[in-house]
Amino acid sequence: MKTFLAWPLLFRCGLTLWFILIVAVAVRVAVDRPTAQTVVPIYRAAGVRWTAGDDLYEPVVHGDVYRNPPIVAAAFSLPARLPVVVLAIGLRLASIALFLWGMVRIRRSFVPDWSLGRIGGWLVVSAILVIPSFNNGQLNVLIAAAALHAAAAAKRNRRIEAGFWAALLTAIKVYPAAVGLLLLLVIPKRFTPAFGLGIVVLFGLPFLLHDTDSVLTCYANFAHCSVVDCRIYADISRVPRDWTALPRLIFGAVPTPEQTHAVSLAAAAFCAAVVLRFRRSPEALSLVWGLSTIWMTAFGPATEMNTYSLAAAFAPFAALRAVGRIPTALAWGGVALLLATVLRGMFPNDRDFHLCGPQAVGMLLLLPAIASRLRASAGTPAESTRESHTIAW
Repeated sequence: MKTFLAWPLLFRCGLTLWFILIVAVAVRVAVDRPTAQTVVPIYRAAGVRWTAGDDLYEPVVHGDVYRNPPIVAAAFSLPARLPVVVLAIGLRLASIALFLWGMVRIRRSFVPDWSLGRIGGWLVVSAILVIPSFNNGQLNVLIAAAALHAAAAAKRNRRIEAGFWAALLTAIKVYPAAVGLLLLLVIPKRFTPAFGLGIVVLFGLPFLLHDTDSVLTCYANFAHCSVVDCRIYADISRVPRDWTALPRLIFGAVPTPEQTHAVSLAAAAFCAAVVLRFRRSPEALSLVWGLSTIWMTAFGPATEMNTYSLAAAFAPFAALRAVGRIPTALAWGGVALLLATVLRGMFPNDRDFHLCGPQAVGMLLLLPAIASRLRASAGTPAESTRESHTIAW
């Protein structure tokens, strides 16, 4: 107790908030209806369908459509036999444990000199930002955790490990392959074969668990579902919460699917060009983590409000590391928008607020913080040892 009370107040608040969050969500899931505020039944149903050899992507009456690759359904085939409450709590606890472990690795690898007070601020903000996905059991927490581990492993020059984490990201949702593709530009040696092999193994595993024709059909249905799943003209409650909210709000114009895809590809090309330009900078790996997170949220293929949990660790990290008053103010303004959306979402009638695009704007406001770190490191050579490209922010 003396040790705990001797720690800085903000650090104690961070630890306490995380403890309360984990306990509160676990208790809510245990006592609430199995289908309340959760997407776990979608994964569970996919696991059951996989075992039965049914179509994974067939629309479900009074339920959402399964949208992940077949490997995720295969992974849920055995856990689906567990009671739904056990599966729901177990998935959340496993994901959040991996997420917190990733934060520990990032802190040790990127910012070992951070004070306990600064770590406390990081913990407080990240706990709030992760609430939406953690509460409803989405795999966004697992994706964010894998991105943390990929960045930390790359920082430690564990490129093979980083490659497999990046492959896991790709296998969960496909578009998080952005992390691996950007890492390819910075640490191609050893990472590239590990990343490629990991993708082949993870996407090939379903063929070992089912007959070839059934698995090929699954992949064909997955590809078709991914192509036709365009929510631009969907009901207002389901439209993307990405950059498209801005022209919708400001000009009353709805971007076409072609325009949306063009902007997404242009943003991806921009991220790749920036990473390629600064691939020898001491900030290269932090740049990869940051730009991939911004792209996956503000420019991703199907961004929802809860998708921004992917930025739970990076957003406060970037704000805490910004250099200069203006970049720092803008970054914290972006974090404030992300926090405001989460907090407003805890109350009824929050749709009008998050339809205004505060989360997308919040992510874009992190760009000056990233740029400020690049400017601050200008002229600082990357290490020539085996730790090359792995200096932290």
